[in-house]
Amino acid sequence: MIRPVTALASLILGVVLLTGCTADPTPDEAESPMPTPSLELPSEGEIADHLGVSCADIIPADLARTLNTGGFEAGEPQPWPVDEPTFADGQICEWTDGTSEPALFGWAQATAAEAEAARRHLTDRGWATEDRDGLDAIVDPDTGAAYVFGSDDTVKFASTLDGAVAVIVPSPE
Repeated sequence: MIRPVTALASLILGVVLLTGCTADPTPDEAESPMPTPSLELPSEGEIADHLGVSCADIIPADLARTLNTGGFEAGEPQPWPVDEPTFADGQICEWTDGTSEPALFGWAQATAAEAEAARRHLTDRGWATEDRDGLDAIVDPDTGAAYVFGSDDTVKFASTLDGAVAVIVPSPE
């Protein structure tokens, strides 16, 4: 059985590899790429203890019930993947039925600089900027996965834009 972290890493790696095929192989010498910040992430066990939030807590109860009715179960909260973009304070949750693509939901706190670096990183890889009712969203045109950047330094992520909009960012304790 594939562990959720392995499946998530494989999914993200696949997206990165597919988007990398269209990248310009010779960067413009005039532009220097922004270095990717290196952030220390909590371990799997620490994230649930530190945040005190389950995967069912970051989506509306109706959505959790719908997923459960469809045979999906929530995994344990995982630290934000280090693949990209990376945020130190947040979690990714995988809901799976064991047979189809998992539904992913996540949130993170981000500084303005981290959020801007993430936006730039995603748009450089072909993700489309979308304004839905004033939301600052960036959507992968191939998979539909989306990031929503809030004015309150929050970032929401999901397998779909509607899912990203639905994510509930936990209140600080």
